[in-house]
Amino acid sequence: MAGDEKVERVRELSDLTEIVSDYVTLKRQGSNLVGLCPFHDEKTPSFSVSPERQLFYCFGCQAGGDVFTFVMMIEGMRFPEALRFLADRAGVVIPAHPEDAEEISRDQKRRDYLYRLAEFATGRFAENLAGNTGETAREYLASRGVGTELVKAYRLGYAEPGWSNLVDSLKRGGWSLRAAEYLGLVRKADAGHHYDWLRDRLIFPIADVRGRVVAFAGRALGDENPKYLNSPENPIFTKGRTWYGLDIAREAIRRRDRGIIVEGYTDVLACAREGWPEVVACMGTAVTPDQARMLARYTRNAFAAFDADDAGARAALRSFRSFAASGIDLKVMRFGSGDPADVLAGEDGKQQFEEVLRDAAGYFAFAWDQVLGTYDIGSARGKARAVASMAPVLAAEDDPVVRSDYIRRMAEELRLPEEAVRTGLRRA
Repeated sequence: MAGDEKVERVRELSDLTEIVSDYVTLKRQGSNLVGLCPFHDEKTPSFSVSPERQLFYCFGCQAGGDVFTFVMMIEGMRFPEALRFLADRAGVVIPAHPEDAEEISRDQKRRDYLYRLAEFATGRFAENLAGNTGETAREYLASRGVGTELVKAYRLGYAEPGWSNLVDSLKRGGWSLRAAEYLGLVRKADAGHHYDWLRDRLIFPIADVRGRVVAFAGRALGDENPKYLNSPENPIFTKGRTWYGLDIAREAIRRRDRGIIVEGYTDVLACAREGWPEVVACMGTAVTPDQARMLARYTRNAFAAFDADDAGARAALRSFRSFAASGIDLKVMRFGSGDPADVLAGEDGKQQFEEVLRDAAGYFAFAWDQVLGTYDIGSARGKARAVASMAPVLAAEDDPVVRSDYIRRMAEELRLPEEAVRTGLRRA
C-alpha cells in the first residue's frame, strides 16, 4: 500500500469535478455542481459535487464521499485499485512492492521536516520585520499602503542584512542546513560553509492551498539585482502547481464566483487592500494547466489583470489554453499603463480598477484586438496571417457553438466568407 504522502499527493492532483464529469453532466448551482446521479435512476438531479470541499453527495440514494470513493463506486474497484487508477491519471508513481513502503515513509518524513523548517523560517522573518532591523521594510510596506492586517494575513517578513543571521538561528535550533538549501534559505560556499541567501529583503512566504508554507520570495528594498530571489522547486513546492495567495483568497473566490489573476506579489496585496480579496498570483509568466484545474475547484470565472505591456499580453494569451481546458471563462482586464498595483496607487485608482474590471474583454475579443493591431488586414496576406494567428485560440475552444460565433465575427471583420476563414484555420 502506498504511504500517506502518496495518497495525499494523488488526492491533491485529482480534481473531483474533472473525474465526475467523465461520467456525469454537471451544471453549476450556486457554489456546487449538480447532475443526475450515476448510482440510481432519477429524472431530477439530486447528485451534488462541491469543488471547494472536493466531496460529492446524492440526496436521493445518500451515496457520498471523496474522489477515491467515487472511483471505487463507479468502477467497482477496491481502494488500492482506485488509488492506482487516479495515480496514473495524475502522473504519480505508486510503488508496486511492499518493500518500497520504507522509502515512502522516509519521503513523508522529509516533507514533514521541510514544512516545519519553512514554518520556523517564516516565524523568524516575521520577528525581524516587527523588530528594530525591520524599519526600512516597514517603511516600504507603508509607502505601498500595506498595513498590519495584510502583513499578518500574508505572513510577510524581513531577511536581515548580513551573511549568517538565519544560518546562526538554524544552527541554534538544530535545523539541517542541507534542508534549508532545498527551501532556498541558505547556500553553501565553495569553502564549505553556509551563508544566508536572502539578505536585506522583504519576504513573501508562499503557501499551498492548505496554508502550509512551501517556499519564499525575497524582494530587494534597494537597487539590488535581481529584484526578486525565489525558492527553487523542492519536494514540497512545484511552481506550476502553486498559486500565491490561494489559501487566503479561496473563500472570497468561491463567494464572488471569480478569481482575479495578477503577476506579482505586491499586486496581490494592492488588490486585497482595496477590496478585492479574490486575487491570486501565478508563479510564472503564464497559468499552467495544474493551476487552472485548482482554480476551477472554486470558480469558472477568471479575470487576468496582467501588466499593461507586451509581456502581460503574451502571458494572457499563453494562459488562455490552460483556462479553456479547465472550463474557465477568461476575461482580460486592459490597463492603459503600469500594473494593477500602480493603478490602485494612483489618484482615483480604486474607481479606475473597478471600471477596468467591469469592462474586461472576453478572451476572444482581447486576442482578436491583439491580432488586428499586429497585421494589416487591408491586404490579402495580412488577412491570412491574422487568421493563422487565431488558430490556437479557436483550437482551445471546445464548444462548437462558441467557436462558430468566433469564426463568424472574424469573417465579418475581414470581409471574407466564413468557409475561407475555416479553411485558413484548418491549414494553420
